[in-house]
Amino acid sequence: MESGVYGRLAALAAAAFLTFTILDGGAARAQCTGSGVAIGSCTNNAGFEGCCSDPSTVSWCEGGYQCEIDCGSNQAGSCCEANPGTIGCCDSAITQCVCDLDPYCCGDDAFFGGGEWDENCAQSAIYDCGDTCTSCGGPANSCGWRADDGYYDCMDHSSSDPTGQFPATCGGSSCTPQCSGKSCGSNGCGGSCGSCGPNQP
Repeated sequence: MESGVYGRLAALAAAAFLTFTILDGGAARAQCTGSGVAIGSCTNNAGFEGCCSDPSTVSWCEGGYQCEIDCGSNQAGSCCEANPGTIGCCDSAITQCVCDLDPYCCGDDAFFGGGEWDENCAQSAIYDCGDTCTSCGGPANSCGWRADDGYYDCMDHSSSDPTGQFPATCGGSSCTPQCSGKSCGSNGCGGSCGSCGPNQP
């Protein structure tokens, strides 16, 4: 980790320790992972896999709290460069990794106020979160299924769990794909049993 991040993290740790020791004498526990914001008790029964409460909002339950991320504010800036005045960067996985280490990068820093994607955030993306600084696609402004990790996240396009086990719409019912005896066509859950040729129904 670079020295700038150490400075901000050391000051943050000292302030957090002092604040929580004074308030309740115990350690603090984050309510939501990454840049998620707790909006109350869990009401949508979504597990950690989550769902889309609207086309640009990811919602999930964690530790009894309903957490949300507003994807509409994501920026398309490089994770490896400072993006003054913006929070996060174009790769939602790198953004979450960096923001878990330094909430300032996602505008969630209670001690320093607000925040932005500064040079410290960019350095953390490179050295702590493994960003190889490849260019990103468009901004991750849509709620979609992150297939490699098995949960809903901010993506550059809307999508849903192809198995239907975790519906995209919050409060939606689970769906069991129906592909038995079929080689192509709809699976009945918004997914596909395969591509149909020109002479297949």
